[in-house]
Amino acid sequence: MEKSVSSLESVSFFAAVVVCGILSVRIIVPPNHTPRASAWKSDSIAFYAGNNVFIYMSIAAVSALNLYYAALVASPPATAARICPVGTTARLNPELFAWSPTTAASFLAILVGAPLRLGAFHGLGRNFTFGLAKPSGLVTDGIYRYIQHPSYTGIFLVAVAAAATFFRPDGAAACLIPTRYGPLIDAWLPTAYAGLGLLTVLQIYTRVSQEEAMLKELFGKEWIQWNKRTARFIPGLL
Repeated sequence: MEKSVSSLESVSFFAAVVVCGILSVRIIVPPNHTPRASAWKSDSIAFYAGNNVFIYMSIAAVSALNLYYAALVASPPATAARICPVGTTARLNPELFAWSPTTAASFLAILVGAPLRLGAFHGLGRNFTFGLAKPSGLVTDGIYRYIQHPSYTGIFLVAVAAAATFFRPDGAAACLIPTRYGPLIDAWLPTAYAGLGLLTVLQIYTRVSQEEAMLKELFGKEWIQWNKRTARFIPGLL
């Protein structure tokens, strides 16, 4: 019975890794290209949001690391040691390769965040572009009846969850980092996470401000009324 339970846990965990990995890639694939003719005058992330090379490199990198993580999860110890360079398997954190509070919370965040962002893709249709562009109209129905920026809420949840699992230096990435750099990474990791978190929040704040300024300029009173009756990111909280 114990073996059956253990096998079920392993299979369910691998399935969760695959599903969450696919979702974490899907949300960074642009649903539409940003049309140059309607690109907005102020866009703080235009240098990479509208850069196809950067976007496709990001998709490839995230996909590769997610596949590598899934391969490590599916492999028995002997096989994992072969696909993980010699001397780095000791840095792999077992809690990231099985069900644990960290993986359960992270996968739940992805399963909530990814549909939010994909729902925004669907809700805006051809108006959803990674670069800031003039929309054909103000969408206030569907998910936008309750939240003004579901896309940012969704990608933030997925990014935090991915940082806690897929991209941890003691996760799959440990197999790609020379052992001698381990202590240095451990020492600077809290600072790096804090800096990256602050940069992400500031970037989202700046982009949201630019997007709202654009919508207010284009739609005036209609946007103001919608802005007053809906939450920015989380209904009842933010």
